[in-house]
Amino acid sequence: MPREKETFRLELEQINLRFGGKAVLSCTEVCQYVGHCYRWCVKNLGMTGDGMTAVKLAHVLSSF
Repeated sequence: MPREKETFRLELEQINLRFGGKAVLSCTEVCQYVGHCYRWCVKNLGMTGDGMTAVKLAHVLSSF
């Protein structure tokens, strides 16, 4: 079973603090959090038009 990345829990904690524990973040929220445009987030983070979950965002950011 694969282990989670070293910074996953830290990323998730920061995301939860910023967005009050929301499970699903909108596209606008994700873009503002990472500081990139929508197209960059779709290409590099795998975001869809519905946004993404906080867990997925933390997982992707911890992989960079």
